[in-house]
Amino acid sequence: MIKIALETREMFAGQPNNMVISLMNNERETLTNIVFGLKLPATFTVKSGSRRVEISQLTPNERFKHTLVVIPKSRGTRTITLYNLSYRDSSGKTQRLKDFSQNITVLMALSPPEPAKIKSELLPNQFKLEQWGKLQGKLTNIGSMAVGNIKVKVGAPEQVETRQEFLLKRLSSGETQEFSISVRPLASGEVPIDLEITYVDQAKRGYRNTLSDFLHVVKNAESEISSTINYNQTFTGSVGGVQQGNNNTQTIEQNNYSSEEKQTLAEAASEIQKLLEQLSKTYPTQTLTQKAVVAEEVVKEIENNPTLKKRVVNTIKAMGIEILMQAINHPVANVLREGIEAFQDHSAN
Repeated sequence: MIKIALETREMFAGQPNNMVISLMNNERETLTNIVFGLKLPATFTVKSGSRRVEISQLTPNERFKHTLVVIPKSRGTRTITLYNLSYRDSSGKTQRLKDFSQNITVLMALSPPEPAKIKSELLPNQFKLEQWGKLQGKLTNIGSMAVGNIKVKVGAPEQVETRQEFLLKRLSSGETQEFSISVRPLASGEVPIDLEITYVDQAKRGYRNTLSDFLHVVKNAESEISSTINYNQTFTGSVGGVQQGNNNTQTIEQNNYSSEEKQTLAEAASEIQKLLEQLSKTYPTQTLTQKAVVAEEVVKEIENNPTLKKRVVNTIKAMGIEILMQAINHPVANVLREGIEAFQDHSAN
């Protein structure tokens, strides 16, 4: 005897559905030349698969499955019928089975689920050249469903070395999660970096996003100062509060600066650099005019911060504006110079 089953019990109108028919040989002998036809409702359109099935043989307890892809036009209860089902037993005699019928429920089509959406951003941070630091950011699920199997990794690390990935099992709708990855910049300045974010939604659909940004990488301020002093760099400008002419130079000797003066310089440069980085996240800095806007905002911040203003004035008075500008590593630094020069008036007091 052949056991027949219609494994598909529900379908959705207006979209492709898999209809699976299963046949199993319950006899102790091999059956051959199994044949049957399928009678489908008039409201069904066959997209793929055959309505007539021929199976060369079924060994004992072997199961055979036949799949059709059909599109029902309307909802309701529909009947599927297998007819003219026959086979040959081990003696070669043809056996016929009565028709097999089973109902299928056709439902209204489900609306496709909205795609999952994760918003990613990097948090402001400053990195030191060839030193390990924490790359930090945020992931926010702005979609309507939870996502899982979230992975954040650094891609194309030509200028940034990394040795780990960030993994997160689940992020609910509306939830925000911070992440961090250890990175080691191999170049200074504005170093491009790409983050690859992959995740899966509840419908098992996979997603891949890319976040492109820049790391602000600086050399250690103290080492820059020492390098400037040890190599006796020569430059033209204002040094120690004394204005130099265009054709005059002044050499910086190592014994000119105390540890306290170096520390003041490092702190002033670091704070100005942080201001530049923060404002660059809000204001564009592609054109000279845009950079001038950021520089103006930094000058305002210094004016409104008595502690920082004092550090800037003391640094200019003791070491000159050139040393201060050299310790600031940012694309807007050159444009900022004019605003910083205004503090020379304070250094003369």
